[in-house]
Amino acid sequence: MLPYSLYSVYRQYKLDTDTIASWLATTAQVHGYPQELLQAGGDDPHKKPHAPSGRLKGKARLQAAREQRQNLAVDKTKTAQRKHTIAIKDFVALAEFISSKAAQVGKVPVSIVKTLDRVIRARRGFGDQIAEHDEVPGNGPNRSHLYFVGVLEKVRQVMTPLFPSQASSSKEASQESADGETEDAVLNRFAGLSVYEPSEAFLNMPDIEQPQPETTTTGKLEVAYEAERLNSFEDVIFALTTLMNDLNRLRERVKWIWSAHVQGVFDLCAAAIATNTAVDFARNLMDEIKPELDAHGGPWEMLQRFNLLQCMIAGHRFDELTTTNQGVQDGNFNYKFYDVGIGQFLQVYNMVDAFSRVLDPYHLPIYKEGMFGTYDPSSNRDTKSGYEKFVEDRALLMPFFTELATACIGVADYPVEDEFLRGMVEMRKTKQTPFPMVFAAQVFLDIHHLLRTDVSRAFETFQSGVTMLHDEIDAHLEFHKKLRIDTWPRSNDQYMAQVSCSIRAALQDPVYQAKEKQYKRMKLSVPDSVEPNRILRMSPVLSGLMLFHYRAEVRDIALTVINAWGSVTYTAHLLNALSKEGLVTGHDNTSAQPPWPDMALLRTLLLDDEQIFVGVAPDKPDEYFKRFCLQVGTTANAFTKRKEKRKGPLASKAGPRGIKVEALSPVTSMFLDRYVRKTGTLNWTTEYVERVIEASQWEAEGSEEDHTLILGKLTKEELARKKTKEKMQQKKDRKKSPARLTPDELIRALILALNNESLEFAFPLLIMHRSCWRLLRAVKQHCDPVLRELFTPAYLERETELPFVIGWIFMAAAAIDSPSDMRPMIEAAKAVTQEVVLGDEGTVALRLLNNKLGFPISFEADEESFSSWKHERHTST
Repeated sequence: MLPYSLYSVYRQYKLDTDTIASWLATTAQVHGYPQELLQAGGDDPHKKPHAPSGRLKGKARLQAAREQRQNLAVDKTKTAQRKHTIAIKDFVALAEFISSKAAQVGKVPVSIVKTLDRVIRARRGFGDQIAEHDEVPGNGPNRSHLYFVGVLEKVRQVMTPLFPSQASSSKEASQESADGETEDAVLNRFAGLSVYEPSEAFLNMPDIEQPQPETTTTGKLEVAYEAERLNSFEDVIFALTTLMNDLNRLRERVKWIWSAHVQGVFDLCAAAIATNTAVDFARNLMDEIKPELDAHGGPWEMLQRFNLLQCMIAGHRFDELTTTNQGVQDGNFNYKFYDVGIGQFLQVYNMVDAFSRVLDPYHLPIYKEGMFGTYDPSSNRDTKSGYEKFVEDRALLMPFFTELATACIGVADYPVEDEFLRGMVEMRKTKQTPFPMVFAAQVFLDIHHLLRTDVSRAFETFQSGVTMLHDEIDAHLEFHKKLRIDTWPRSNDQYMAQVSCSIRAALQDPVYQAKEKQYKRMKLSVPDSVEPNRILRMSPVLSGLMLFHYRAEVRDIALTVINAWGSVTYTAHLLNALSKEGLVTGHDNTSAQPPWPDMALLRTLLLDDEQIFVGVAPDKPDEYFKRFCLQVGTTANAFTKRKEKRKGPLASKAGPRGIKVEALSPVTSMFLDRYVRKTGTLNWTTEYVERVIEASQWEAEGSEEDHTLILGKLTKEELARKKTKEKMQQKKDRKKSPARLTPDELIRALILALNNESLEFAFPLLIMHRSCWRLLRAVKQHCDPVLRELFTPAYLERETELPFVIGWIFMAAAAIDSPSDMRPMIEAAKAVTQEVVLGDEGTVALRLLNNKLGFPISFEADEESFSSWKHERHTST
């Protein structure tokens, strides 16, 4: 379900009606209204039938308990409340009782007056439009909208003497709301049936102060009130309208994401995760009104009625809507209105449903190329007729349906599952048409309509990205063929080899291989028109999720390597010391580029001072040595040449300190269970929403609309200043409720947060490990004569001890056993300058990120430090 901090239009509407019911009941009871007179309303359509008693076991029981805690414990007091439904017919009686107690009650809160007005205007404007179209099936004369609106208007009339003067005056209706629009304008926009009218303004109305339930002598909350849920045709159409508005805003957000992606603004993995999350949110939005739809014939029946209403409100006759034209006899549908049906998911529902009726859950579907036409992405969709658009959409969906079905039936363990593939799994099991799959199919079409020939670029990005990951693993295994340490078991290498094999298998396309087997059983050859990797070529979302899957696996391996070998963190200690001593600088003093660009970028992304230095970066020789010992997990005794001191403990109690993986990429890591470990869908909690909002902080320049948006990651200092400012503002506005987000607003925050972390997540850590190790070899070679002189040839016996050469260099400079000797540090500086400042080793990762992974990075001068970097993903007009 959606988190409580996320509000759909329909949820907001129900909250409004519940607020009115709750205030009436609570206020009346406080002033003596008998509890027994509050009659319960009708059956709640959301209430599920009583299920047979059964006890979940094992992981299922734990998971159920965890989800219940996360979703229902937002406010602990809610668990102590009893829900009591207030019948609509009791509203007037309650209002009259409250009015009779005017002296004790006082004035009605302004928020309640505004909420009441908002619901009246929304329902009246909506109901009036429906009332004009009785010929729509199901929209008979016995409608309830006049009754419900009449009740609310009577309540307002009775309580008007108790309204604050500004609320009851005519001027109040024209006052501007928080977002700059008048409340009249807001409600008129919301009242219309058009699914293309945005409803953010309705949700941005001033916050509602929910009345508190009655309390007992112990102070515990006992009763929470809600309004009776009406379930007439008009009520369901109203709910469906709000759903269509929410879903179409999500569609627009997804199209914005992919438009920005193809222009280089958003990373493919970030775009894919955000898109699939949008479809997941759509599933939750649909679940909110599914009981109402089922009570009136189901989604398909109500979508048809809704489409008829939509067209008739636009001025078309009923008989015109069901008459075929263009000489096309393809069902009772006029393709002249095809575009209208897209906004209500009518046509795509029809195509998904048609496929569900022919799907054999146990046999691979064989698609005859061209059976439903051929898709030409170079054609201009805007010039096509309604029927031609239908043919194009069918030519896109039908072959892709067979790809999804083949992945379900013929592939034992496909690496990732998006909501479209998940819908196919459900369809195969139930032989029904899942409404969420319909939305996923429409999003699939939207992306194709938008990108056209650019759709295949996502597969090319995936292909080059995972090929690089595969090569990275193979290069690492070759590098460490004879270089081993006791703390790195063979099983780790075996796992790396398995990941490499899995990447090769993904590139070879297990779906295509399943088709080959099926054709072979049929004693046929695979047609030339059936190309490998069609499922990924057609789906940018699956391509992005697949790339994320393998990128995450290789990143996990790389972090384990770095922590086991210490190559990167220990080398960072050396670079810090050489820079503090002025022994290493850039190519010239005017260049903004740091001495070692790869390390500078990595330190900004992953290795903050706390992780490396156990505090702030040291700036004195004795501190270099002490902090290095803390990082390595050893004591000064391990480095002394005096035998009597070496008898003491050599290892510190804390042990070696590596990179804290759990602190990295907090938002991206939320999706590891879903797309890497495959443990199920993400359960969105309020904590997750807050994490996304916090991580979506960017320094933005330009505009989204005209494609001049430039996004720069805020530094830790800038984020700290921003948080401080926000806390101060919250103290000033502590009476205000926390900001609420609509689903599409959260998707926007999510894509920004994911993109904010995409560079960190894609950084080639295994390549950095090998660069650091080669540098350590060069440092040892330059310093060896001096270190032998100072500490005897026994100071370093095996190559696996290379990181400890840094400790000997620091020890010499720190004067632990003898006067300070800076010669080893000077020699180390020569090696660093030769290898990473003047050589190619210092920009290996940066060149890969810029040239192959699509992360344009530049360095700019910074007065406070030597330089800072900016990750710029932008487009030009």
